[in-house]
Amino acid sequence: MRNGERESSYTAYLKGIESSRSSLLILRYCEVDMILINMGNVAYGVRYKRHGIPQIAHVTKEIIVSSGVISSPLLLMKSGIGPRTQLTKGGIPTKVDSIGVGQNLHNHGGVTLLFSVNNPKLELLPKVEKRAFEEDLGRYHDSIWRHGFFARVDFGPQAFIVSGRAKGEGEANHPDLQIIYRLKPLLGDGQLEIQLHVIITRMKSVGSVGFNSTSHFEGEEDDTKLAIIDDKLFTDSTDVDVLIEGIKLAIKIMEETTPFQAMKLSYNENPPELCKSLPPRSDEAHGGDMQNGKRAGPHGCFGFETEVPFFTSYTNKQRTTLLTAQKIYRVKGVKKLRVVDASALPRTPNSGIFAATLMLAEKTVQEIFKEHVSEMTPPAVIPQPQQLEPSL
Repeated sequence: MRNGERESSYTAYLKGIESSRSSLLILRYCEVDMILINMGNVAYGVRYKRHGIPQIAHVTKEIIVSSGVISSPLLLMKSGIGPRTQLTKGGIPTKVDSIGVGQNLHNHGGVTLLFSVNNPKLELLPKVEKRAFEEDLGRYHDSIWRHGFFARVDFGPQAFIVSGRAKGEGEANHPDLQIIYRLKPLLGDGQLEIQLHVIITRMKSVGSVGFNSTSHFEGEEDDTKLAIIDDKLFTDSTDVDVLIEGIKLAIKIMEETTPFQAMKLSYNENPPELCKSLPPRSDEAHGGDMQNGKRAGPHGCFGFETEVPFFTSYTNKQRTTLLTAQKIYRVKGVKKLRVVDASALPRTPNSGIFAATLMLAEKTVQEIFKEHVSEMTPPAVIPQPQQLEPSL
């Protein structure tokens, strides 16, 4: 957030220099569908469509793939980098046979607990009356420094907690549970609510991003139809145990601490039909029913709405088969090609993935300067997010 508005990588790093830097050209409304690689396994360009018209862009230095955790592995496979068996079925000539592409999909799995507030403390819970709506909206739009109801951040304090599993595995100083307090704003009359997000930051359940070779062979180009995503959330039973531990702690915080007791909170329990016969708040109800040897869902029998996955990070099952860390995420076996996005991270970080991805990008920029900027060239200035005073 900056001055009451959510920041993106574009607004923080590019928007301020897009019109003034002659060496920067941003083409909108484009979708790359193939990296062009010659017979010597050197990447020399990309094939893309703009407004539906096929075009080609050639490179002199290198190509950096930053298409995200789903589209980056798909783009590599469409370009001939991936498991040979899948590529052959899709009619794609294999440039690099790498079984790791699309494997090792990690998520932050979590749930959202809802609590109704029956004795609200308005200094803690945001609310704007209908009669004050226009006045508060004016504070947001008419001020140099935006403030008021519409400039606030919904997410409040956070806690990082070490689970029993982490302690048992010798990681007593490495939290693997995150609890986020969210102040749900209210406009006018209605029921005020508090949300607690309970998130596992180091899940052992591992999924994959597969490639629909048959559809590609038949001419399909849309990633949403080519991607076969199997996140396998909570397939590791110990992840379910960690989630239950976090849920119990979150409820205890809300029901047994003095400030929240004063608000007279009531927990919104509304289990689905499948779980109504289970004892309320039991481990079985928290974790989900067991049927045919499989869990009906780690959140199927608990009174919360699901927001899983919160964040996703894809990396390769055998990272060295694709990326060379020593050369900052260059694709092994192909010259002039890097992958720089969340898909290059070995594991999900303990917090939101956005900041970690920006850190990875900045580190890569430094490496590129070392490789491509001669000692005679004046040092280039890396654009940094503009620093402003916090919102009032």
